[in-house]
Amino acid sequence: MTDRTEGSLFREQLIAGVKQRMQQARQLCPFFQLEQLAAASPSPHPLDKSLWLKQPLVLPELDQLEQNVLLEPVQNYPAWVIRIDQSSSAELLQQLRASQPEQYLIARDWIVDEYQILQARIAGANALTLSNSLLGIRRTQVYLNKIRFWEMEPFFEAHCLEDLHLALELKVKVLILTAAPGSQQGWTTEQLESAGRLLDAFSLLIYRGSDPNIFAQLSRFGISALMPEQTLTQHPAPQQQLKELRAYLESA
Repeated sequence: MTDRTEGSLFREQLIAGVKQRMQQARQLCPFFQLEQLAAASPSPHPLDKSLWLKQPLVLPELDQLEQNVLLEPVQNYPAWVIRIDQSSSAELLQQLRASQPEQYLIARDWIVDEYQILQARIAGANALTLSNSLLGIRRTQVYLNKIRFWEMEPFFEAHCLEDLHLALELKVKVLILTAAPGSQQGWTTEQLESAGRLLDAFSLLIYRGSDPNIFAQLSRFGISALMPEQTLTQHPAPQQQLKELRAYLESA
């Protein structure tokens, strides 16, 4: 089976699993009730680019770390990334919101249902990721508008050069350069070089991956932040690795 076929099968199974999860969620809280809760939720503060000027920066993903990571000074990081489909992450989000109400929170999930956008708003997210590879072009545009309607910032996941052109058409401000769902092949330095000036059109660029060659060249490509991905999950001491990554980027 080819990598492309495996990726397609993975995405089909992923979408089916998420839709089943959303059907179960709707039984507990119907859509119109969730919409009312979202409307009553406080408006998230907008993206402040000045927080990201000391680049490049590390964006920790809370589900990859132990809960006592919250004991570290939150101001060391411009934002946290939270998987909104995990109850443990919801608990962490509540702790973080209570101690640092102004912290910028990026909700990351496989978005295939409008219900998830409302969940992110209620969870207190400032931003929400989405992928064209799961939604298709038309639904991507629709969901981008819905995310903006709920006053969150869409963080567009780009998996290839074609996604960059689509992001430009949709007037996306923030781009996450990452592998497609189900694929192990992330961005390479050659692809980033091919993208060239296209990358300059975005307010913020984030690299999600584990290629050390790209780690060393983030500034060269104008990348503002790093989501370390399995660099943390595969490390025996993820919190220590997080500190080392931050120190490395600050000295690079």
